[in-house]
This record gives sequence, structure tokens and C-alpha cells, in this order.
Amino acid sequence: MPLILNETARGVYAIATTPFSETGALDYNSVDSLADFYLEQGVHGLTVLGVGCWGLWVRRPN
Repeated sequence: MPLILNETARGVYAIATTPFSETGALDYNSVDSLADFYLEQGVHGLTVLGVGCWGLWVRRPN
């Protein structure tokens, strides 16, 4: 499986959301659950790190 998406990529690549806890920290348990779910559904890979455009909703501290 390719490490990056390029012209050789084939199949279904889910755009994974990034789960956060109530405090705003990365929710590692939910990351594991989501990855398991996507793989159980038969995806060939995951795309991560902002490709779903959530950046428009995340605010940086001033």
C-alpha cells in the first residue's frame, strides 16, 4: 500500500475525522475505534491530517 496518494493508489480511502476530547486534546481511544471501524468496512486506506477541511472550524488561540 502506498504511503501517499498518487497515480498508483487504488480502492477506497476514507477521509478520517480527528476526534478530540472535551478538553480539546486528541482522543486516542476514539482514533483507535475509528480506524478499526473504517478497516472493518473494507477501506483500503485512510487519509488524515486536515484533508476533510475541518481547519475552517478550528480556531487558534490569539
